Amino acid sequence: MDYGEIRELIKEFNDSKLSRLEIEFDGAKVKLEKASEEPVYMYGPAAGAAHAVANPEAGAFQAVSRGSAAAPAFEGHCVTAPIVGTFYQSSSPEKPPFVRPGDSVKPGDVLCIIEAMKIMNEIVCDRAGKIAEVCAKDGAMVEFGQALFKIKEV
Repeated sequence: MDYGEIRELIKEFNDSKLSRLEIEFDGAKVKLEKASEEPVYMYGPAAGAAHAVANPEAGAFQAVSRGSAAAPAFEGHCVTAPIVGTFYQSSSPEKPPFVRPGDSVKPGDVLCIIEAMKIMNEIVCDRAGKIAEVCAKDGAMVEFGQALFKIKEV
């Protein structure tokens, strides 16, 4: 099963009424589970090695500083990293960023690329709005669930 087939399986599962699905084949195991109306997707070898996790349904973002003082909640949508990898704002160093703060975006617009295991994964916008902030640094490693963009919905 390749990355595209896994993404399609996730999409179909997300659109279904199922709350859990587990498939095992060729020594690999795919587990899909919805909890609290936020789907959690896991894929990895059946032997229990590391797995990639994706959750595209991130909610509003609230930043907390290192000093434990809470910043005001962001009124909008936060796009988070669905995978671990290297964050790129453009398709090559010579090209301009896909989006900048203040840019209007709509569903399907490419926001960035995350490189994982030599595969370039386009991260697309899932709602209309304006880019309020780019939260990740170009060329930096990002973790699953890390804030990438804050989008002010219009």
